Order: sequence, then C-alpha cells, then structure tokens
Amino acid sequence: MKVQHALCLAALLLLLIAHFTFALDVNTSLYPKLSNAVCKRKIDIVREFKTVRFVTKAGCIDRRNATAIGAFADLEFFASVVKFPMLGMNAKTVVTAPQTGKAITVVVGNAFGFDEVLEYKEVNGKEGFQPGNDTVVRSVRLGQVDWTVDSVSRTALNSANTSYVYQAVVSTTVPNFCSIKITTMVTSDAVTFTSPKMVNRTGVVQVLNPSTLKVTLELTGITYSASDSLVALGSVVAFRGNRRDKPIQPASEEKPDDATSDQTVNQFDDDVNTQLGGSNVAALPKGFFSFQNFVSRWNTSAPTVITRGKFVASPMVPFQPSQDGETTLRDRVDSNAAMVRFYMSITERVDAFVWDPSTGSSEDSSYLSNSAARNGAAGFVGMIVTLLAMFAFLF
Repeated sequence: MKVQHALCLAALLLLLIAHFTFALDVNTSLYPKLSNAVCKRKIDIVREFKTVRFVTKAGCIDRRNATAIGAFADLEFFASVVKFPMLGMNAKTVVTAPQTGKAITVVVGNAFGFDEVLEYKEVNGKEGFQPGNDTVVRSVRLGQVDWTVDSVSRTALNSANTSYVYQAVVSTTVPNFCSIKITTMVTSDAVTFTSPKMVNRTGVVQVLNPSTLKVTLELTGITYSASDSLVALGSVVAFRGNRRDKPIQPASEEKPDDATSDQTVNQFDDDVNTQLGGSNVAALPKGFFSFQNFVSRWNTSAPTVITRGKFVASPMVPFQPSQDGETTLRDRVDSNAAMVRFYMSITERVDAFVWDPSTGSSEDSSYLSNSAARNGAAGFVGMIVTLLAMFAFLF
C-alpha cells in the first residue's frame, strides 16, 4: 500500500510539473533593484466560466497623503474568452478633498480585446491593413471559434513562498488558418522576464510590476490561401476619459508603461476630473494600454531561431459598439466608456510570431512605502504542503 501511495504521489508530482511547464512560456525572476519602488500585492485568483480574475490588494502604504496616491489599493485584472479574448483592469481608490474633507471614491479601468483575424492583400501601397482600401481574402471573427482555458498557475519566485507569478493560458484553433495561444501574467513583486520565443534586445531589461497585466499573443501554423497575402488582427480598446500617446523617453529598464522607440503607450486620464467634481485635487495613477512595435517571429523549419519582425498598427478610430462582444468589453470598463478600433498588421510572410501587449496602471514610487509585512508573511511550510496547495488551487 505504501508503494502504491508513493507511486500516486510521484504521478501527482509529474502531473503538476507538466501543468506548470505547459503554462510557463517566460522566465521570471525577482528584480531587487525595484523592490522598494513598486507596490507589492497580494493576489487571489477567481475562476469563472471561461474567465479568470486576478484580484489584488496593495501590500504597501499606497499614498503619501490623502491626495498624493502612488498606486491603487484595490486593483483587479481579468482575462475572458466568453465572447472573444478580452483583457483589462479595474481599480478604485479613495481621495479626500482638502477643501471639504469629503471622501470620494474614484473608479478607473481600461480593457482591450482581439475580435478578428484576417488575411489581406495590399492594394493602396500603404503598409498595413487599411479597412476599405485593401482586399480582404478571408476574415474570421474570434467570437465564433471555440476557446479553452488551458491552465491557471501560480509559481513561487522565492524559497520563502512570499512572492509569486500567476499565469492563465487560453487557446483556440482557427481551422485552415492558424492556432492562437494567449498567456496572461501578473506578479506580486517587480520581476524581470525573458522568453525563448521573444527576440533578445541587447541592453534592454524588461521589467513587470504588480500593477500590470502582461499578455503574450502567439500565432502559429499560419496558412495562407493566396500567394501574396498577409495577416492582420482586429483589436478594440475601451477606456474611461481621454486617451493620449505617452511621450517617448529612452529607458534601459523597460516597464510596460514606458514609452520607448520599441514600445507604444496609450495613457488614459480615466475621467478623474469629472469624478472629483471638476477639480483636479489629487495626483493619481493613470491607466494605460501598451504594445511592442515589433513581433518576434520564426519559421516552422527553424523554430528556435527567433528574429525581429515588422508590424504596423493602424490609427485608433473611435466607434460605437454594435455587436454583443463589443458591448461586453465596454461594460467591463464602464457603460459610458469610449471605444477605439485598430488593426495590427504583419508586413511580411511569417509562419509564427509572438506579440506582447500590456494593460494596467502606472505607479509613482515617491508616494509609496513598503514594509516587511506588506504581503502577509505566511507562506507554505515544506515541499509537500506546497504541492498539495498547488493541487487544490489548480483543480
């Protein structure tokens, strides 16, 4: 009987290892250099039908005073494939107006989604898919294919089990076109990350902080039906207030909300002035949606040779939602949220590629203060307890 128990435990360990291996496409490690410059978070995962929510609580003193706020105390990320792939964040905090002493709850949020994959032919001589100008060879609405939630995982980043990286992976196959996998990642602490599927950029360290949802979009097995066609993805973005392009500033440490020559950042004001009664009496974090200005590509014949590929993002065009999925995305942010549409187009023939957008909220380290007990120091005791907790968490 003891032998049977040992074999069962060994099988369980292998299953857990396989499960985590499937989920992890990136290599992460704690980044002590920024440990005191970000707001460490405690993260809980809520699984619903084809939706995963990462519910986070600030484990830091999130403000210098009532109107100088460095991070949102309550912040939630979500990844859903109920309609089409939707990813975003909602957050709230309380501001005390100095004139009245009245406490005001400020609510912010933004989200984006991929609702279409298409094959097109360049017609007008302008790089990238231009709706109405280029020829659509075929188009597939991503709300009309079957998506699965492949895995949800939590992986410890230190031996004390006080810091974690969390991931959710969803996927689908578009018949006779391509396979799509989307990985979302949040962390309790500042981390650096690399991936064998992302091109290495000399001198650039990619950093993820706990106020960000990092997304990896992977298309593989791309099949073309025409000899001179290309691939594009239709994307929609929902946000409160107004949008602006964040100015570029060179950075050797590239966080998802850093605008660089390689990364575009859309920043949102979240309609804060209106929420505060028309008077900007507080310094608050800003929501953002960002993406790399390139893709990491490879050929089926050489899957480990990753090279930089070019893509073009079309202008973001405001629109009113007319389909159920678009309305759902808007309402995840706010029923009055603004919406824009754009297309990201690969300008060369590729077999497979990875693109990594992000969404979340900025942080101001000058308004933050971390403490040794900021994430609740309780951890798992011993390897067996850890594995049993992981088993209960996953299944």
